[in-house]
Amino acid sequence: MMLTLALGLLLAAEAPFNVAATDFTTIGDLKPETVSFLNEHFAQRLAEHTKGSVTTMKNMAALIGLDRQRQLLGCDGDSSSCLAELAGALGAKAIIVGECARLETTYQLNLRIVDGATGRAVFTRAVRSPTVDALVDQLSVVAGDAGSELDARYGPRIAVRDWAPWVLVAAGAATAGGGAALFFVSSGTRARIGTPMIGLGPDAADAIAGDASLQATLALSLAVGGGVLILSGLLWRLFDSGAP
Repeated sequence: MMLTLALGLLLAAEAPFNVAATDFTTIGDLKPETVSFLNEHFAQRLAEHTKGSVTTMKNMAALIGLDRQRQLLGCDGDSSSCLAELAGALGAKAIIVGECARLETTYQLNLRIVDGATGRAVFTRAVRSPTVDALVDQLSVVAGDAGSELDARYGPRIAVRDWAPWVLVAAGAATAGGGAALFFVSSGTRARIGTPMIGLGPDAADAIAGDASLQATLALSLAVGGGVLILSGLLWRLFDSGAP
């Protein structure tokens, strides 16, 4: 079980989410290699159209061995439920399930992608074509649609509440920094009053003192405003961190 968990963590580190592709089941007279090719083809095309990673049963077997897969899950056969449980153990957000059938004059593939946690279908599509080649082309198109749906549902998204508190903190820091800079300017202005200056009369000294007072008041206002913004951002982040 530790090996399965390690593999799941490895896959999770490489992509925002994982999708497990189980082997398509066969209905009617279809060669196993044809169904296997359709399975791998769809998985590869889906991987090209989604931000997540797509892992097939062949990939899993190559990584840990089919016998080891069964041992980890206590499986004694090739049932789809056994492989689906393995996909769930690997931390897959969704599982691809397909049924491929050869009818009298056409080929049909019923495709479902189910949520790994709830088992509910998040994407379904039935594809019918007169030839395998045409079915392959249609699967490429379906893979694009499925990839968009998976990215919208499981892909990374940045909510406003995730970054808005830090915007307040940054704005507060900038405001407080401006207040500190203005305070140093006002200190320099006040220092000019005590410095002997040629031709500095009472009116000029009063003007400089007025400027210094105004600068000090503005500096205090900026510092207080910046502190309020920083505190608001931190409190927002603190109380919103547990929200779903």
